[in-house]
Amino acid sequence: MKSATELTHLRGSAKFGAAVLSALLAISAPAQPKLKFEVASVRRAKGDDGLSQACRGIDSKLPPAGIPVPPLGRCVITDAQLDHLVAFAYQLHDPDAIKGPAWIHDGKVRFSLAAVAPHPESATMRDLLDMLKDLIAERFKARVRIDFKQADGYTLVVAKGVPRISPSNPDRVRDTVQTPEWPRTVTARAWTMGALAGFLESILDEPVADETGLIGGYDFTFTVEGGDGQSWVAAIRSIGFRLQRRKVPVPCATVESAELPSGN
Repeated sequence: MKSATELTHLRGSAKFGAAVLSALLAISAPAQPKLKFEVASVRRAKGDDGLSQACRGIDSKLPPAGIPVPPLGRCVITDAQLDHLVAFAYQLHDPDAIKGPAWIHDGKVRFSLAAVAPHPESATMRDLLDMLKDLIAERFKARVRIDFKQADGYTLVVAKGVPRISPSNPDRVRDTVQTPEWPRTVTARAWTMGALAGFLESILDEPVADETGLIGGYDFTFTVEGGDGQSWVAAIRSIGFRLQRRKVPVPCATVESAELPSGN
């Protein structure tokens, strides 16, 4: 029979071996390729067209009828300062709060941008925003630091009972279908709760933090009676969630360095 000292040594050796194996597996695992636009154009703008920023992924919220949207898998931005681009890419609520060199927000230098994802038919909004961050870093040689502060917003939580959602097939690609007229039916597939919180954030124009504790993708359908924020809050309640007023962490940005782009 082995002594307690020997057993402790063996257990320690096993833990060390497992740690080494995990490290070797992590090293040998192929790195995920960074998402990049297949085609992208960034040019100086005169400021005549007015600020407009839009990306369209397969899960994007459709704007009201009459407002133009870019084709699927594309970003189209006109007359934007660099702080506008950073705020849009990082989904910051207040571009005026972005710190950095004076030229990024003084209105004297503006840009127009058009970019296409490598697989437009499957690009999500998050994919497009990640590619936009990479484009900003590449073309503007921008170093952006993200910090967090507490601000008024909402937390998304599970209401009493069981949410009326179904676990999604792991192989399903996230997508959304919305009917064009009010009341509007929204059918979501393979959505994480973080994606739902981000969707509500864009609707309410206030930060929304996911505190549901639910992991993975889900399928669900709900109906919205009108375009105002409270109608969306009621629609979310109908599938078993609620929004609570809270102080939530929100990101803020500092552009530590950046350069004017030389061209396309």
